[in-house]
Amino acid sequence: MSRTDSDRTAALELLTQFQHQILPGALRRVATWKSIPHRLLQEWLDDVVQELAVDCLQHANVIVRLPERQRHARWMRRAEAVIYHLRRHLSKLATSVDEPAVASWRHEPQPDVHLPALVALSNGRPNVLASIRQSGQARRHLRQQLDDLAAQLGWDGQLEFWQARVVEALTGLAADLLLEQHGIVPVSALPLPAPERRRARLRRLGERFPVQPSTRVIRSVLRPWIRRNKHRELGARSLLEQAVALGPASGAAWLWLFEACCQERDAPGAMRAIWQARRCQGVCRATVVLARARVFELRGRFGTGIKLLRRVRRRWPREHSIGAAIAIATNDAR
Repeated sequence: MSRTDSDRTAALELLTQFQHQILPGALRRVATWKSIPHRLLQEWLDDVVQELAVDCLQHANVIVRLPERQRHARWMRRAEAVIYHLRRHLSKLATSVDEPAVASWRHEPQPDVHLPALVALSNGRPNVLASIRQSGQARRHLRQQLDDLAAQLGWDGQLEFWQARVVEALTGLAADLLLEQHGIVPVSALPLPAPERRRARLRRLGERFPVQPSTRVIRSVLRPWIRRNKHRELGARSLLEQAVALGPASGAAWLWLFEACCQERDAPGAMRAIWQARRCQGVCRATVVLARARVFELRGRFGTGIKLLRRVRRRWPREHSIGAAIAIATNDAR
């Protein structure tokens, strides 16, 4: 195992301890302070852990050398940033869902969609099948009308929110599978990764998407978890390819796809993944450079990769991760 891999293993083990000893209590305090419902906090916990795991993989050499207090402070700042962005995105969705029904209908023409009278269930939700029988319309036509109405009212933003959560869950499950294939075993009794928890989350997310034409693609992706024992689970790379197809702006999904391609010694696929990742927000330039050097190594051009790192080191002298990678590569070469 190279020094980089050992640093990543050590960083993930430190994260496991932090996840089970420090993070739950800290997030409860944040939830109390920000008035976040417990159910919502549990859903966001996976997002926080995933962000911290990406940090471990990208900056392993920095994390393992930090004092415990500074390391915990670093992770708490990242956790609070994730919760802040999720709360902000959720508030935007609430505005987009609530405002059109009141404000936009006053000043703009009403949507040009004419629905038949809908039959309601006892809980208030519309009974689509009974409505179809009563109206005499085809099922596909009525569902398309409902989709058009939701889009015109601006309510389709909620679909985008939950689709982003599916992308994150697929990425997390694939990352867990990749880490298991590497044989990474944390020192604590509670193991990380935890693919079963990821699968359970995907099953819960499958309930968020009604049977409509606009959700056909996402429901097809979630079908292996909604209908268990009927579909064989895909491998890590296939899961990541689904994730980037659903969320092409997810830098984490592209970076993990890069890792999957490297495991399969697929240098062209790894290069395509890293070039897509560099277009995403939150992917630092040093990560892209290190990935390019790794692709050179996959292609048997180890010396060219070191030359690239040294050239970038002269251009960006403050990128300490580049200098650490040069030192590790030089020791390996010796």
